[in-house]
Amino acid sequence: MVKIIIHKDPENDFGVTVPDLPGCFAAGDTMEELLKRNNDAYAIWWVVSIDLNKLSDRTKRVNITIPEKLLSK
Repeated sequence: MVKIIIHKDPENDFGVTVPDLPGCFAAGDTMEELLKRNNDAYAIWWVVSIDLNKLSDRTKRVNITIPEKLLSK
């Protein structure tokens, strides 16, 4: 299970970030649009399942910094 945060700031679209996967985010004009691909700023926490078997087995060399726990998985 992975935690996600859905947030809305007054001047911006709805957004979702994934704290355990830095750089993973999405945005949409409406909550419905966001859920398919809140008035004052607030956040909603959800837990979602991610099927890691659907990720590619191919590897690519990159230079990044990630949590050691995530790297070991």
